[in-house]
This record gives sequence, C-alpha cells and structure tokens, in this order.
Amino acid sequence: MEKILYLSLKQLMSSGNLYIFTLLLLDINVLPLVLLKLVLIVKGRIRKTKTDKIDCKEILELYLKGEAQPTKILSQHLTSLKELTRLYTHLVDTKTNLSYRIREYIYQLFPEWENTFKDIFCKTILYLLEKQFSSPQLLSKTRRDKLAHIIRKVSHGKFGLPVVNQLKENAQNSFGIPLIQQALSLNLSLLVKSINSLDNILIPLENNIKNIFLQVPQHLLTVPGVAVIPASSFISELGNPNDFSNADKVIAWFGLDIVWKSSAGKGKGYHVSKTGTPYGRKWVYVAAGEFVRHFPPAKQKYLKIFKEHHIHKSSLIPICADLTKILFAMYRDGTTFDPSRYH
Repeated sequence: MEKILYLSLKQLMSSGNLYIFTLLLLDINVLPLVLLKLVLIVKGRIRKTKTDKIDCKEILELYLKGEAQPTKILSQHLTSLKELTRLYTHLVDTKTNLSYRIREYIYQLFPEWENTFKDIFCKTILYLLEKQFSSPQLLSKTRRDKLAHIIRKVSHGKFGLPVVNQLKENAQNSFGIPLIQQALSLNLSLLVKSINSLDNILIPLENNIKNIFLQVPQHLLTVPGVAVIPASSFISELGNPNDFSNADKVIAWFGLDIVWKSSAGKGKGYHVSKTGTPYGRKWVYVAAGEFVRHFPPAKQKYLKIFKEHHIHKSSLIPICADLTKILFAMYRDGTTFDPSRYH
C-alpha cells in the first residue's frame, strides 16, 4: 500500500532537502500541495524555531507510533460553500463596520436625526446622506417644497411636509460640529455608496450559496429561524459529520465548549473556549438568536437563563450549544427537525 505525505510548498522551500530525504528513507512519496499542512504534524508538536532536525525527529516518531492521520479533503460542494460563506461573512462584517462609522459621523454632524426618524438607517435617510443632504446648514437653506418632494418620493408617500418641518427646525437648532460639516457630509455620502456597492455584491453571492447548498443532502432549513447562510456555514465548517464521534466534540469544534480561564494563577471564571472555527461560531450565534425568536421552547429556556445572568450573550450561548447538537444530528442522520425532542 502506497504511503503518501502531503507537504506544503512553503515547507518544502523553507526546509530544503532535509524533510524530503527523511521521508524518502521511509519510502513515502512526497507531494507538494499548496496551503495544505503537513499531515504528520500534530498541533503544538513542531517547534516554531528553525530546528529542522528536531522537526524531522518529531515526524519520524509520530509515523513510527502510527499516529499519522491522512489528509481529509472536503467535497467540491462543501469546499465551495466554505469559501463563499467566509467571503460573505467578511463582506457582512465590513458592511457592519461602515454602518458603525456612519452612526459616529451622524452624531458629530447632525445628532438630531433620531428626533425626526426613528431608524437612522431607513431608506429615506440613506438617500439624503448619499445626496449630501445631511448637514444642518444645508437643510436649513433648502426650500421646504423641494425637500418635501424628495422625501415624499423616496419614502413612497410615507413622509411628507410635517417631517420636513420638524427636520428643518431640528437643523436650525442643531448643536452638531459646524467647522467640519462639509467634510462629514462627504464622508457620509461615500460610506452610503460603499454600503450600496456591498449590497450589490452580497445579493448574487447569497444566491450562489443557496444554489450550492440545496445540492447538499440535508434538511437544516426545517429548524425554525435557521436560514441559508448560517446552515451553509455550519455544514461547510463542520465537514464530514462522521468524523465526530459525538455532539460534544462538534461543540468543541465550533468553540462553544465551556472552559475555566485563569491568569497568573487567578481564576477568571468559566467562558466559551472560542478555539474552533470563528466563521461557523459566528453564524451559529446568529441562527441561535433567530431560533429563540421563532421557537417558543427555546425562548422559554433563554428567558430562564437571562433571568439568572441578565446578560444576553451568556444566556444565548447554551442555546447555541443546543442548536449545534440539533444541526449536527440532523445533518448526520439526514432527518428533519423534531420539536418534541427539544428540552
């Protein structure tokens, strides 16, 4: 039986011929494969310093002990889902950061926006920000009929002259920073345009993810509140469910297991380990929030925990663990969601 060892191209280049010579002595075929880690390396066993001889000794010991594990490569669908959902996550995080920056600039430029509109990210406000109708000085000088026509058109008749009157009154009495209104107005316009560009990317990206996800045999969308993106991230980050002997290992893989953390011999309490995949953990957290909203038994459990801790994240983590177990069992067994089994 042929013994194959995958080495990353970087390792081959940095380590010279020492690895290759050692492996050839073991009659192992060496295949350079970019971005794949050395199969025989166990996390934490190889030193970070450039000690090739010690590294080779570690490799030989692992091989002779039979602790070497074959490289596990995901299927084409799961690999594609992993790359697409990770890009989607990155773009969503970027959009969120841009939204935070918009809020910061609004509080500096015209903090009274919220006195007129309850949601500063509604379509009407974003349009006004994009067209640079954001500074109190410009809003005060703009004719009422012109501003009312713009707002009425963008909001499809939801807002009219009363909102314009309140907006102009707030603009005249605003305590925003007057010296940098032009600069802040331009910044807000550019940020809104950036968010609109991201939306134009996210929509087709989500459609592609959905098309690939539906080709994978699963019934995860039968869980209340679980959408395509969280489910796609879950199965792609999980990989082959048969690689996990029980649900606790899956919870640890997603970094949702509870561990005791301490520093300098002083305990800091129990926390989630966060040692697993950050992408999958983030979307499990999002899905758990929707699960609580759409599934009454999960909401009851959440409220019970929240009553004790009074912290949203701490109360939602047990729901994340429950949902991880549910999704894992459903994906492994190919079953649909059974509400009666949740407790």
